[in-house]
Amino acid sequence: MPTEATQAERRARADLRVIFLEAFEMLTPFFSQQNGWGSASSHDHLAYRALKERFPMLSAQDCLVLVMTAKRLPPQGRPIGKP
Repeated sequence: MPTEATQAERRARADLRVIFLEAFEMLTPFFSQQNGWGSASSHDHLAYRALKERFPMLSAQDCLVLVMTAKRLPPQGRPIGKP
């Protein structure tokens, strides 16, 4: 069984991994249960727009992936702090 050090990196989008924690922290309020910000679809749209404004270099697909990932992470799986 290969060790972690000998395994090749499988992930193709290292650039998204670099900004994920910052993006996740920015998106967290959009999906918090404590905020009563209207419908779920409006949360997605507002989160998408905020992400696109903060990271204009991201494509529409990249923004969608980050928003959907942040939305679906269970509370116990959410990142804490920066590495």
